[in-house]
Amino acid sequence: MEHNPNAADTAPVQRERISGEIASATRRFWTFVADQVAIWIGLLTLQIGYGVAYGIDALEALNGIKWWGICIAFYFLYYVSFEAISGRTIGKILTGTRVVTTSGLALSIPTTFVRTLCRLLPFEPMSFSLGETWWHDSLSRTQVVRSHSTT
Repeated sequence: MEHNPNAADTAPVQRERISGEIASATRRFWTFVADQVAIWIGLLTLQIGYGVAYGIDALEALNGIKWWGICIAFYFLYYVSFEAISGRTIGKILTGTRVVTTSGLALSIPTTFVRTLCRLLPFEPMSFSLGETWWHDSLSRTQVVRSHSTT
């Protein structure tokens, strides 16, 4: 039997290049605000659900380092899952943007992880005022572009 390098099970995965105009600082700011609201709503929902399921005493015991650990885990889950799957968070959907690599490709999970890890740097939310890109973009070699697609 002949080897066919283009057979479905051996063909290399082709990633589509995504092009678009770089998102403005104003659009990026509103994306950030919308994502923060979405994260806090998610955490509040998680906290209420935990309190209902385990009681108010268990909820009160969930403080300090335990709660911060849950918050950071939720933060990673939010950004890594949304950006690795579609390149779009809730904030990006609302502002019509998406994140891609500087080559215009969809993000891989490791790139998304690095991007999210960089968001935890002190003063990172203010980094947009220090240059053309946010630190989580420059350090992960990504960019946010306007996107008119719904996927």
